[in-house]
Amino acid sequence: MHPNNPYAIRRPNFHSLAQLCPSLKSFLTTNQNDNELSIDLKNPEAVRQLTYALLLKDFDLKLELPSDRLCPIVPGRLDYCLWVIDILKSNPEFDRLGGDILIIDIGTGSSAIYPLLFSRLLPKAKSLATEIDSLSLNSAINNVTLNSLSDTITIHKPVHSNQQAILPIERIVADAKRFKYIITLCNPPFYCSQLEIENLSSSREDLPIGICTGSEVEMICEGGEERFIEVMMKDSLTVGNQIRWFTSLCGKYTTLSFVINLYKSLGGNNFAISEFNPGRTKRWAIAWSWQHYRLSDNISRALGAPSPRLKDSKRLLPLPNLLEYFFPLASFGLFSKKILSDRITKTLQEIESCTLSESCSDYWKIGVMEKTWSRSARRKRKFGAANQSQIDSIGQSNLLAGCENQKAEAQSILAHPILKVKVLLKTYQANPPTQSSQAASAGHSQNLAASSDNHTKHDISCNCGLKLEIEWEYGLRRDDFESFWNHLLKRLRNS
Repeated sequence: MHPNNPYAIRRPNFHSLAQLCPSLKSFLTTNQNDNELSIDLKNPEAVRQLTYALLLKDFDLKLELPSDRLCPIVPGRLDYCLWVIDILKSNPEFDRLGGDILIIDIGTGSSAIYPLLFSRLLPKAKSLATEIDSLSLNSAINNVTLNSLSDTITIHKPVHSNQQAILPIERIVADAKRFKYIITLCNPPFYCSQLEIENLSSSREDLPIGICTGSEVEMICEGGEERFIEVMMKDSLTVGNQIRWFTSLCGKYTTLSFVINLYKSLGGNNFAISEFNPGRTKRWAIAWSWQHYRLSDNISRALGAPSPRLKDSKRLLPLPNLLEYFFPLASFGLFSKKILSDRITKTLQEIESCTLSESCSDYWKIGVMEKTWSRSARRKRKFGAANQSQIDSIGQSNLLAGCENQKAEAQSILAHPILKVKVLLKTYQANPPTQSSQAASAGHSQNLAASSDNHTKHDISCNCGLKLEIEWEYGLRRDDFESFWNHLLKRLRNS
């Protein structure tokens, strides 16, 4: 579970829950061995009453559900919300955004559980929840009204001009003018048929403890979750500049590979994956963006250890946005952290088009307007082609096709950094990470690996030294990020 999930460290206190919700009492039994109360999670009404009690006790939320619709399991739904909040908090301006955040829940269901939870987790944020099923729609509206949250949560039944669309594109275009930060989430129908559900149930050893009360409209769609997310991802191309992050749950591990390959085939290179394991049922999540804000590795590469059934899970991870390099004091003649710190500051100040927005003795925030350090960049600048190269590198080849507003947008692109990074200098003691760990950090850059080959073995065996980290925060091209890192290391080693 997410480290901020309270259910990760404590199991429900059935005594206090029953006192708060007397209707739960009739579903509790006393274990003869330890005299503790327990509940039968295969009884659908018991699960509903437990959900009502948990939401009321821990979030001061009231809930009413139709008997033939999904009953949300609170710990698992909370895990997804907390991961989405981690993504939101990756924005340096998060604390100042307040009511400028809009969370869009695609297919909110009869409970509207995600908007309800976000109303407590992020009270200033607004939620827009879509639902196409009339029964679930009315139930969701009732739950919002029941908690007096109509000013915070809007339940919306999409009316698409394109009946194949899943995202409420027209509504997003309108809301993008009001909100600075928009993020989506979705718990899609996982299955393509009732037969698939039955086959999976009979073949799985790790069946869920509880019972599923979901209706066909909630659990089944043509093509299953792969097709559902595919349509949603293609929809996202239309509004990609207006939404910071799109996210979706995946009920099947095999869906991750399909969705990641689809995203890459559409030209994307900025995604994150995570897994949630609140009980016996494991779920995965993917986030993708058409903007250039990068997430920290603890958010974007949040898969657990590979298991026998999921032994290839690491290959799905996005490339790391955090790289590190170890400087042994003895090898480089660095007598203090201050000496290396001064060298880093001096080197950064000497890089043309590099701006330090924040800096101290062990921390630097850097914006780069133009790639000036490579030979090719110097050649292009010599022939006056640097600006055109930058526009092309952003993949906006149509910007200069003709009309004046496209040309204006091209000039706007040039006014923003092509790269934002954060550099940290730390002291390490005892042994730094193993050789394989360092290879995982640096091995994704052939130049970096090559430039550090002569030092790696010695670095890893050293007991004391300085560790330099660089974290990618913004930019389209990974090549710019790795190239800047290589250039910085080369300058430091040669200084």
